[in-house]
Amino acid sequence: MVATLEHEKLASVMNNHNWDFGTEESKAKWHNKAKDTDYNFAPALDGDMISTAKHLTGAEASLKHKWVIQDLQLDENINLDSDPICSSAGCT
Repeated sequence: MVATLEHEKLASVMNNHNWDFGTEESKAKWHNKAKDTDYNFAPALDGDMISTAKHLTGAEASLKHKWVIQDLQLDENINLDSDPICSSAGCT
């Protein structure tokens, strides 16, 4: 670490450049504006979503069956493979 600090001093003299970390100017220049925004990572659910979840729970209780996504039966004509990327001239 000591050598690194000495090398930085030497490089600053050689390149006629000084680092200005922690000054008001550098803080303003390198300020991350995204940190000023208060993001809501857990927004309240829409009323329809709340009702749907409540009705699903009620249906599962009355039918004594827990619904899971694997219960869905897909039509054999549905292609689950990725679509090819084509140009405006079509797919080759």
